[in-house]
Amino acid sequence: MTEQIVTTRIHGLFLWIVRIVAALALAMALVFLFLWILKPANDAWIIALLFGFFVVLPWLVAITYVEMSDQYILVNTFYGRFKIDWDEVEYVETNGHTYAFIGKYKRVVIIISKKLSDFMWRQIKSRNIEVRESAFVPNTQKNTRVKG
Repeated sequence: MTEQIVTTRIHGLFLWIVRIVAALALAMALVFLFLWILKPANDAWIIALLFGFFVVLPWLVAITYVEMSDQYILVNTFYGRFKIDWDEVEYVETNGHTYAFIGKYKRVVIIISKKLSDFMWRQIKSRNIEVRESAFVPNTQKNTRVKG
């Protein structure tokens, strides 16, 4: 049987919008940085820094994704990769849109998309994993960092 993999990587029109926003922000940051170099007394460096933030933010969004397969759940963020196998999941805690997959001393947290939702619920039902409703779902990964 082939392993099915579902991912939430951004693509298509949204990816191009993210790239255009980042490119425009980079251009504006360089313009204000250049203005500050020409006349250091003004506060153009603050505006350059602000536009620089808008260069970094879309890049961080673009590299963040969730990948689910028949075997595992993987979260890739700018600060690391986190993975838990479905066989390790003891229960799922949710507030309706954030899901924490919790195992013995482990936790992977994702914000679910429609694309992943159907696949996730099939896995939960086929493995008879308990789902617990909670007003507060922890948003940190625990003991699931992928090395390398």
